Amino acid sequence: MSKITKPRFKSLVLGHLPHDDVARAIGVPVAPGIVRCSAGAQLHAYARHGEQFLVCHAYLAQTVTAPTYIGQGPSHRDRGFEMILDVAGPADRSLNVLVAVGLRPVGLGVYGVYSCYPIDSASISRRLRKGFLIRR
Repeated sequence: MSKITKPRFKSLVLGHLPHDDVARAIGVPVAPGIVRCSAGAQLHAYARHGEQFLVCHAYLAQTVTAPTYIGQGPSHRDRGFEMILDVAGPADRSLNVLVAVGLRPVGLGVYGVYSCYPIDSASISRRLRKGFLIRR
């Protein structure tokens, strides 16, 4: 029987946070900085979402630097915000990637990613309707 191994992840610098867009979307000032996804955050996302996270992994940087939507759920007002990328694909197989980012920098100008996972279009529509997300 072969041993199943977990993927090994390296810390990733995803790019500059579009801080003006984030501040406009969530209604609080956000300092400039870069977004980093630690190996631990990637392992957490993989443990929670498995193969779905691996599909999203290729879009982490693009989701942060050029999100389609930015917002903040009511239960995360003091913790963080979310950025969502609508990845173009066949009409019946569209992928939406959500990256959850901490509201406060974890280091000098470095924001940390909490998680990343696919999100369905119905959830995005509901969050837009409730005002938790805005289109960038």
